Amino acid sequence: MKNYSKEIAIGVLLALSIIGATFWFVSHESDNILQIAIASLTIALAVGAFIRHLAKKKRTLDSGEPEADEFTNMAKLHAGSKAFLYSMWFWFLIFIFNNHFSNREELLGIGILGSGAIYGILYVYYKNNPKLDE
Repeated sequence: MKNYSKEIAIGVLLALSIIGATFWFVSHESDNILQIAIASLTIALAVGAFIRHLAKKKRTLDSGEPEADEFTNMAKLHAGSKAFLYSMWFWFLIFIFNNHFSNREELLGIGILGSGAIYGILYVYYKNNPKLDE
C-alpha cells in the first residue's frame, strides 16, 4: 500500500493557509496592494510546489523507482550537519551586530531566512558534489 500521509498533511496545511489568507484578504482593506501581491505570490508558489511534488511522487511510484536514493539521504545529512554549525556562527554574528538593526523583527527574520538559505545552498552543493566529505 502506498503511503500518502506526508502529502495529506502538507495538503491540509496548505488548504488551511489558503483559507487563512482568504480571511486575511477579506478582513483587511485592499489599499496595500504590495502585501496582497506578496501573499498571493507566496500562495501560488506553495500550490505550484505542492502540485509538482505530487506529480514527481506519482511518476516515481509508477516507474517503481525509490523516492530517495542513498546519495540524496547522505547529501541531506551532510547539508543539515554543516548548516547547523554555520547557522550557529551566523546567529553569533547577528547578535554581535544587533545594535545596527532598529527593528528586532528584522533581526529574527534575517536569522531564520539566513539559516534556511545556508541549508539550501549546502544541500545543492552536496547534491551536485559526487564526492561527499567523510
